[in-house]
Amino acid sequence: MLEWMKKRGRHCACMVVVMILSNTMAKADTSRLESRSVLSFQSENDLYGDGSDRWFTNGFRLSLAVSPNDRPKMLDWVADLLPSTLPAESTDFFMSIGQSMFSPDDITTPDLIVDDRPYAGWLFGEVGVSGGSGNMQETLTVSLGVTGSPSLARRTQKFVHSFSGSPDPQGWDNQIPFEPTVQLFYERAWFYTLTQLSNAVAVDISPRAGVDLGTVFIDVHAGAVLRLGNFLPQALPQRINPSATGSGKILRSKKTGIGWYIFGGFEARAVARNMFLDGALFSSGHSVDKKTMVYEISAGMALSYNRFALSYSYVHRSREFNLQSEGQGFGSINLSIAF
Repeated sequence: MLEWMKKRGRHCACMVVVMILSNTMAKADTSRLESRSVLSFQSENDLYGDGSDRWFTNGFRLSLAVSPNDRPKMLDWVADLLPSTLPAESTDFFMSIGQSMFSPDDITTPDLIVDDRPYAGWLFGEVGVSGGSGNMQETLTVSLGVTGSPSLARRTQKFVHSFSGSPDPQGWDNQIPFEPTVQLFYERAWFYTLTQLSNAVAVDISPRAGVDLGTVFIDVHAGAVLRLGNFLPQALPQRINPSATGSGKILRSKKTGIGWYIFGGFEARAVARNMFLDGALFSSGHSVDKKTMVYEISAGMALSYNRFALSYSYVHRSREFNLQSEGQGFGSINLSIAF
């Protein structure tokens, strides 16, 4: 009996050591993922929303978030740009390039449609910093871009439509003309756990608020996102500006399996300027009377495993201008890869 107890004791001790080491490795693996840089791609399109081809019709954004471990020390000063002055090791520096495209309901006529939104394209580059402290996360983004022919929106839509079998857009001669753009985006979000449904699944809520200032957008917005899942990072799926962006770090350790959550959100936006409705700032042209209050309802799901994260959001946006016949639904897909 004594010999059996000794063997059993050694066995239990070994199991305890293995469990401790496994837990440590899982934490270390998660830590390594959290400290990695992340490449992410967002695509937003009405075709995988309500199936239409109008108004906000397409957008993409390719972004690289550089972690503090990968960032040159000479760039640590970017953390000081955030109002909360977070420490450098708590912030990510990111760079992005993107394009947004807008068109009226009827794209088969070359004539100016005075009672519908203008054709418009926007090609932009961004730099920004995102970081958090406690349950708070904030993001500051500076954007430089161009509208008009240099935005390449006309070529992009014609190219895509040639492959998709959609009608060839005829009205791009009426697009908002070339202008350089300068834009600032700032947003702050908070994450609060509401209830723990089990050891693995929880519910949280993330209120957020922000402001956009520049030649393209001038507005303030506020909203909240409710999430349920087994992995609730302090980051939400990225969207294309003027919606929330950030570094997009929703990566989960492979040691703990697949992370998931479903979510629903609401946002209200008070709009003083929207270039794609008000028209160009420094030249005359087509414009429509915008709505000063715009609302969004969204729902979707996010998945994360090891170095990869994928999310889909369906967004319903209320009418943005007075003559718009109804609101619009579009889809937003985000893919992130850590390296």
